[in-house]
Amino acid sequence: MVGVRAPDVFEPGRMSAVGIFLGARPSDGYSVNVISAARRRDRIIVIFEERAPAEVMMAQRAPAPSAPRPATAPV
Repeated sequence: MVGVRAPDVFEPGRMSAVGIFLGARPSDGYSVNVISAARRRDRIIVIFEERAPAEVMMAQRAPAPSAPRPATAPV
């Protein structure tokens, strides 16, 4: 949320903030879910996933078309 004021509980110098910028998306409804964040020495490791709108997610989960069945020869 670029340009939004930091939450009141944010303590500069004691806390860190991270921005995740993925660029423009084809429609509304995309979001980022932060799975975990950890500080390791002088680095901050953030694991996140991008969430797409439900209709996009369902299209990606659609089963692959089944292979055609081989023709059987008459006996």
